[in-house]
Amino acid sequence: MSRAGALALLLALAPLTATGASADWLVTRAGTRVETRGAWQVKGKLVVFHGADGGLSSLRLAEVDLDESGRATVAAERARQAAGDAAAQGPKRKAPAVVLTDDDFRHVEPGAAAPAADTPAAPGFKVTSWERSPDAGEGVVITGTLQNTSTVNATEIALSVQLLDAAGRSSAIGQATLTSTALAPGQESGFRVDFPGAATYSDVKFDFRALGAPVKPPEAEPKPAKES
Repeated sequence: MSRAGALALLLALAPLTATGASADWLVTRAGTRVETRGAWQVKGKLVVFHGADGGLSSLRLAEVDLDESGRATVAAERARQAAGDAAAQGPKRKAPAVVLTDDDFRHVEPGAAAPAADTPAAPGFKVTSWERSPDAGEGVVITGTLQNTSTVNATEIALSVQLLDAAGRSSAIGQATLTSTALAPGQESGFRVDFPGAATYSDVKFDFRALGAPVKPPEAEPKPAKES
């Protein structure tokens, strides 16, 4: 799809996003997906959009894959419509497959401790270091190191970075590119996020998202057989 075709697709999506309730997607040429609040717009050499928190942000047009962004936006809208249709139909009642009586449940005596739930710990992260540097134009680049501080393996890690103004409001938001999106406990990953046209800010906020799985304990080595 050419740039003109992508713009035509954007106009076709306008009725879907006119209410501002739906979210669109931007996909960079590096494969990073950025969720937007409402439709994004191409303005000159920039793609301008509102982030998920409502803050105005932008990406260089050369860094955005308009074709893939259009496809991702259409797919997301179809998924939302399918979910809405399913909700409108309501849940289907099913006949109970098993009838349970009071004797089937375990009773806890008064004063006895309830059994602990076997819930795995959630992954946790910390930005151990970060620094800013100007980009080639009027903007800023934030780079740094992210560490898995939890005791579980973390996968599908995503890091978003917000620039805050003096009043603590978000002035720009960007999705960081990570050197690794899967980290074992204690491991680190480098990250980078570009903010074109956002050279001034007062503070930076980091937000993390990931899936976690318990660490598998090492298998015990077999004991040597005793000599008879």
